[in-house]
Amino acid sequence: MSQSMNQTSSVTATDQLSDDERNSIFGLLKILVDHLNCNGINVGPSNGDGSSGKLVKLNIRHLIELASDMCDEINRRSLGANSPLPCKPESTSKRNNARAKMSEFPCEKMNNLILEVVQELENRNFSPSSEISSSDIKKRNRASIQE
Repeated sequence: MSQSMNQTSSVTATDQLSDDERNSIFGLLKILVDHLNCNGINVGPSNGDGSSGKLVKLNIRHLIELASDMCDEINRRSLGANSPLPCKPESTSKRNNARAKMSEFPCEKMNNLILEVVQELENRNFSPSSEISSSDIKKRNRASIQE
């Protein structure tokens, strides 16, 4: 898929989010980027080529869930907890298993995954450095259709 087609479909996907969901994503992004920065990892601009592998296949809601679970794991580690993240009764068993497995990741693997998630969110028109309003995305979407 070409980069412009990928961006257009990403704009459409992000356009379907409520303002609360968009604000939540920006909050998650801030936590993830702050974590990376504290670990000496600078988040540079993404190359936009979809290089994050399997993450490209996730729909935006699953990507948000992954980012949220990563923030929970960052918090768990910062508190020095020895047990994995608790299961969420409202979540699927697959998601709860992934939450538990994340606790086994060494720091380097966890940081690499966080970086990939941040870059994938950037590829989908979310940026940790600036918030894009829903109206901006709608304007961008209309402009790309008119071209």
